[in-house]
Amino acid sequence: MANFDALTACNTPKCKDGVAEMLEKILERYDVPGEITVYVEDGYLHFYGYNWPSACKVKPDDDPEWDDSDCLDDFLRELAPLLEETLIVHAIGNEKCRFPLAASCWVVHPDGRFIYHD
Repeated sequence: MANFDALTACNTPKCKDGVAEMLEKILERYDVPGEITVYVEDGYLHFYGYNWPSACKVKPDDDPEWDDSDCLDDFLRELAPLLEETLIVHAIGNEKCRFPLAASCWVVHPDGRFIYHD
């Protein structure tokens, strides 16, 4: 049985001044599973790890109809207006180092334009 291995990295965009608290609130509302790390440090957003990127909203305690489907696009769109630069997230993966490689790129501009390349 083969395992799918992936890597994720971003361009580490600069955050707008005074938005650190708002960014932290967004990060608290989403769960980024696997070995992906997302945090803000010294005014820059970091998003990287050893997995395919995904995000889902944190489950509210009182919601029996909570949907845990992937909402990475929503997560990135919420982050983008708080950044001075375009957020670019790349991911590439393979199964047992065989072709074809899987690769994707998410580009989210601060003005809300969203581009996905697969």
